[in-house]
Amino acid sequence: MIFQIRSSFFDKYVKPSRPVLFRGAAKKIPSFNNFRNDTYLKENYGDWKVQAEKGKKENRKQAQLKMSFRKFISKYHKKEIYLVSDLHKGSPLIAETYIPRPLLCDDFLKRFDACVMWFSSGGTKSVLHTDASENINCLFDGSKELIMGHKKHGSLFGVENTGSFSKVDVDSVDMHKYPDLTRVPWHIAKMEAGDCFYIPIKWAHYVKSSSSRNLAVNLWWHEMLDFPNREECKEQNKKEKDFEPFATRYKVEPEEKKTITISFHI
Repeated sequence: MIFQIRSSFFDKYVKPSRPVLFRGAAKKIPSFNNFRNDTYLKENYGDWKVQAEKGKKENRKQAQLKMSFRKFISKYHKKEIYLVSDLHKGSPLIAETYIPRPLLCDDFLKRFDACVMWFSSGGTKSVLHTDASENINCLFDGSKELIMGHKKHGSLFGVENTGSFSKVDVDSVDMHKYPDLTRVPWHIAKMEAGDCFYIPIKWAHYVKSSSSRNLAVNLWWHEMLDFPNREECKEQNKKEKDFEPFATRYKVEPEEKKTITISFHI
């Protein structure tokens, strides 16, 4: 098995707020090669109506463009646009979305928050930000570099609220304006295609993608302070594979809510 069992994952990483890279884990996802194939995505999901933002450096004030998923796939190599989609809200792609083994337990699933696809031609840059939920990110194509700061240094990040972002320019950090950033012990994580990475809640992070096609899917879940049904989860663990279909393990929102939002909240 490539993943820890649920209790070990919680005890070793979630509870102590410790990031962990599962090298090569995403290659076990049954749809791994499908998500790497634009022709397949266009032919099977091309009618999906999407929205897109211009630019690859995150700007949360950008106006959005509307188009079909087919048109986005035809344009994203030529235009600076970036897709960010919550897959569990009526997306047809949910049929090929999978939950990793550490989360295949009711204690995790009942705290589910969002399942998001990130898709671009590469070269994207996020703002420095924190998330208000726990996160596992699985990378299907390209590579990513994350610069991260432990949540215990939260007062130094320049982020106003948890789940928000800093106004620091990630390309040209003004140390006179943000002197506290020099006091943070920063960590660097590098993801390659096929990796899955756990990003703990409230850790600050800046994400930069490689200059080639980049596609990732992540799952967010609400904070767990304890593991109340440990024995039940151990029993479930005996039957599970490394990944199970999202649609069969979690209630998917109805088709009429089918919308893709494309923005820069990496």
